[in-house]
Amino acid sequence: MLLELFNKPVGFFLLAMAIILITPLLSERLRLPGIIGIIIGGMLIGPHGFGLMEAGDRIEFLATIGLVYLMFSAGLEVDINQFLRVRGRAVVFGIITFIFPQLMGMGLGYILGLDFLGMVLLGSAFASHTLIAFPILTKFGVTRNEAVAVTTGATVLTDIGAFIVLAVVLGARTGGVSLGYFVQLIVLLSIFALAIVFGLPRLGKFVFQRISGRAVEFQFVIVTLFVSAFVAELIGVHEVVGAFLAGLAINATLPRHSPVIGHVLFIGESFFIPVFLLYSGLITDPLTFLKSPQTIIVAIGVTIVAYVSKFIAAWITARIYKYTKSEFWTVYGLSHAQAAVTIPTLVIGLETGLFDSTLFNAAILMILLTSITSPLLVQRFAPDLKTAEPDEEVLPLFGRILVPVADSKQSEGLISLAGLLANSSKGKVLAVSVPRDMGIEKDRDSSFTLHKDLLGRVTEMLNDPETEIELIPRLAASHAQ
Repeated sequence: MLLELFNKPVGFFLLAMAIILITPLLSERLRLPGIIGIIIGGMLIGPHGFGLMEAGDRIEFLATIGLVYLMFSAGLEVDINQFLRVRGRAVVFGIITFIFPQLMGMGLGYILGLDFLGMVLLGSAFASHTLIAFPILTKFGVTRNEAVAVTTGATVLTDIGAFIVLAVVLGARTGGVSLGYFVQLIVLLSIFALAIVFGLPRLGKFVFQRISGRAVEFQFVIVTLFVSAFVAELIGVHEVVGAFLAGLAINATLPRHSPVIGHVLFIGESFFIPVFLLYSGLITDPLTFLKSPQTIIVAIGVTIVAYVSKFIAAWITARIYKYTKSEFWTVYGLSHAQAAVTIPTLVIGLETGLFDSTLFNAAILMILLTSITSPLLVQRFAPDLKTAEPDEEVLPLFGRILVPVADSKQSEGLISLAGLLANSSKGKVLAVSVPRDMGIEKDRDSSFTLHKDLLGRVTEMLNDPETEIELIPRLAASHAQ
């Protein structure tokens, strides 16, 4: 009876939210990242645990949205100017962290007796990586560090490369690969990236100048995100590529601490991204390696390739660009987690017969291990990172900000700006309304009541419960007085 209730919408949502709420608190008590708690929680309630939740279409749908949100938030957190400055380094690291895992994965496939297409597909499963530990960087406020920007940019390159390999393998499997296919894919991808990165900011500025209201602005950002992800799928690459590019474009359109961006990220970070982590736990069988000695051997080989290949790539990049010890380990921690592209690659390999169940289960175990060690490394070394531009250090310049409130429509922009400035230094907004005292008792009371009501709407205009605000009504013969 209880299992049936958990499969219904209310029980399903209750169980998911309970895991998302409780497991991070428990794991943090053990000094582990909250991400790990959600993954382990998914394993416990999943089909390989107590069987309370199935890894079916419903949770897979929500997890896909969470993955899109994860890459979108990564794009939003990138400093555009810094990203443009390090794009060359991002390309170098992207090539290195793609080539080494690809070649080592093909070598492992050769040892396991796979055919050539199976070897290539297995290599692509190692070549990409997932920024599963990125929320930890956001928590510590070090996303503007150069090494982090390089790793984030390289993620898009490795994901694109892995899905191009996947498309080529599937095409070769069905006899549909040709030179024209490659040219078409590259041209479409280039046009799409240019349209998103350069066209979307102009469209966004045009729209935001002509619409008003937080709800409409929020809806525009959401539509933009999923249109980008949808078009990415149409041209033959994964939706995460479009989501990341949309994040970069919105980042160039709206202020970094815009309330609209805050609302978008709040939904993703509080629900959809944790659901993706929960799903990663649901599909993982932690005891799969005990089923046969062969699975243990394959699991060891897969795990060694995953860790060693990404370590070599991160070490070479750190030596080339003279990164600090903390930057090197953070880059390695971010780039060795396997989930987003690896999971669909493994599923497709199993469905097409290129992989057997032993290799699939061994690779799923590797995903679990890397999903645990990646947040651990990032949480250990990320606090020691420094941002690339010390002159942008936030100074407590806005402890108290005085805002005149005369008309609700005209004052909304001032209130929003004051809230952003106050939040930057944990300051206070002082909203002052001054009705004029003309000496007539009746007019004075009416004017004073009107301005008190106007001040009462200031909190609604600000729409940010974390900002401290003080409402000050004053009555005087003139505003200057």
